[in-house]
Amino acid sequence: MSRWLFPLFFSVLALVPSSCIKEDRDSCPCVLVISTEGSEELCSVYLSREEEPVTDSLRTGVEYRRPVSRGFLYATVALGDGETFVHGKGIVIPKGEDCPPVRLWSRPVKAVGETVSRKAVLSKDYCLVRMRLVPSGGGLEFTVRGDIAGFDLDGSPAEGEFECTPRASEDGFLEFRLPRQTDNSLLMDVFSDGVLLRTFALGEILFRAGYSWKDKDLKDISMEVSCTASVLLTDFSIWENVENREILL
Repeated sequence: MSRWLFPLFFSVLALVPSSCIKEDRDSCPCVLVISTEGSEELCSVYLSREEEPVTDSLRTGVEYRRPVSRGFLYATVALGDGETFVHGKGIVIPKGEDCPPVRLWSRPVKAVGETVSRKAVLSKDYCLVRMRLVPSGGGLEFTVRGDIAGFDLDGSPAEGEFECTPRASEDGFLEFRLPRQTDNSLLMDVFSDGVLLRTFALGEILFRAGYSWKDKDLKDISMEVSCTASVLLTDFSIWENVENREILL
């Protein structure tokens, strides 16, 4: 009888530490690993979950590792966001400024096991608009307005009051950057000597020209704006730089 007792005794002991190890692993954090491509450009990292959001940084081309508590979270990597990130909110574009040249990657992550790995492929979430006046000058001033003023912690467009004034470029264009939009509500006001001349439905104009805000990488736009002698805008010519096609409205 005694010869069966010892094997049984050691079998019971073997079960005890294994169950403890399992419990300890469940309470341990999971290591989040994010890999990116590029030549060591500095990016912002946002980890959003029920508890306090985490703000961190990484360099493209260098593997990012951070212990996180197990469960679901949103991981966002942003390049070119400048100083527009507000802790707990995301990227917030101040009124009076255009969108920063931001590239984003955001995905939900289920942190389970010892490690969870994701590859961050950044997408272009802004559109550079270049506007040429014909004839040039004329004392016109422009204001662009919209309802998207940044990006949430999960990388989606965030509602807010967007307003910016196009800036002059060295080659004679007026330029401004727009964040990814969710509808066609963008407006453009035209002033002369501080007097409002006209408001254009810029979002509708871009939509009719075939522009898509759903592209993974947003295309840049060039517009030619014709002005009459009475300083009223009469028509637009719009090109998507990539396709180089002209649409006269």
